[in-house]
Amino acid sequence: MKNALKPLLLFSLGLIFVATHSGRLIAETNESLIQSFAENKAKANQGDKDAQYAIALAYYNGTGVTKDEVAALTWMSKSAEAGLAQAQYDYGYFLHKGIGQSPDLKLAVFWYKKAAEQGHGGAMNNLGSCYGKGLGVPISQTQSFVWYRLGAEKGIPAAQLNTGTMYANGQGIEKDLEEAFKWYEKAAIGGLPQGQHALAELLDKGLGTKKDQISAVVWYRKAAEQGLATSQFELGMRLITGVGVKKDEAEAAIWFEKSALQGNDDAMASLGLCYDQGLGRTKDVKQSLAWYNKAAMAGHPGAQFNLAVCYRDGRGVAKDDKEAVRLYMLSAAQGFPQALSNLGSCYLKGNGVEQNEIEAFAYFTLAAQTREVARTILASMTARLSATEIAAGRKRAKEIQQEIDASKDK
Repeated sequence: MKNALKPLLLFSLGLIFVATHSGRLIAETNESLIQSFAENKAKANQGDKDAQYAIALAYYNGTGVTKDEVAALTWMSKSAEAGLAQAQYDYGYFLHKGIGQSPDLKLAVFWYKKAAEQGHGGAMNNLGSCYGKGLGVPISQTQSFVWYRLGAEKGIPAAQLNTGTMYANGQGIEKDLEEAFKWYEKAAIGGLPQGQHALAELLDKGLGTKKDQISAVVWYRKAAEQGLATSQFELGMRLITGVGVKKDEAEAAIWFEKSALQGNDDAMASLGLCYDQGLGRTKDVKQSLAWYNKAAMAGHPGAQFNLAVCYRDGRGVAKDDKEAVRLYMLSAAQGFPQALSNLGSCYLKGNGVEQNEIEAFAYFTLAAQTREVARTILASMTARLSATEIAAGRKRAKEIQQEIDASKDK
């Protein structure tokens, strides 16, 4: 699946948000928190595990007392040792992430297991992540799946997502897209944006379920509205093409921009194209170049190609064939067909690079797999080059393809 999902690690400390409307309310709220802290501290000193947990939260959040992660860790450990499942889970997370002390992954796993033994679904999910990544325990995809599945059955959306992903990829369990769909759907209904996105992908492609691009758009939109950049981009693509939804270039550009501002390079490139071609935005060469450049710097092959064309044609920038070739090479190194073809033309004509028919033949050979114009030029070159030159060109094409494949494996 594109944009493969990473396992989600949970953390559910009760962060406290205080709505304030006046200085008086702030003062009253602070006074109340200080009093609450004092009362809980007295109980905590008497061994009350719930009060110990409350004190740990207070120190962690800085509510009613000065924020102090070391003190938070100390009180969380006391509550965990007293047997409070939520504290065992949070203490494990503190140890996992190095809050209040250096990370201790083995001890984190120990406390996650303590919480899991009491039925804590979040701890089960985090154990799945630890086993999947070899954090504090030997890597075991089988154990990872077991723990994710247990957490999923407890109704934890992140565990449901991770279980779905294990089924989708065949990790720790036999690949089963119908099961993947089932668990993604549970995570999506639970409100998890990553689950909504994963569900949309399966609906969009008809994997594990009947293809339903209209429903796919509904779920992409739900995730996009929660701020998931990949979903914002995918929603933009559906809107600009009219797949599964009425075509709306203006709204597409809005979602591309939201996603691009979060650093999504696909969205950056698409927003650049919107400004370039006047799709949902007024044509603006400067804006187009700015977004192409951002995406190109992030390594997006399509943006690198489009920017190269701008330098080749002198559109919005001074004409510069050498810069065009440099950008074509970056794009071609990722196997982008149009860049392979245009780079072949540059070598054939000596534009921005020393003329070299062997290199031209090699790049056209690779581009010919998908580009008709490259096939036409390749046929013409094959008719006039010597057998030795053709053999050299084909050898070079294999070398370039190996370099492209190696870069994809990194």
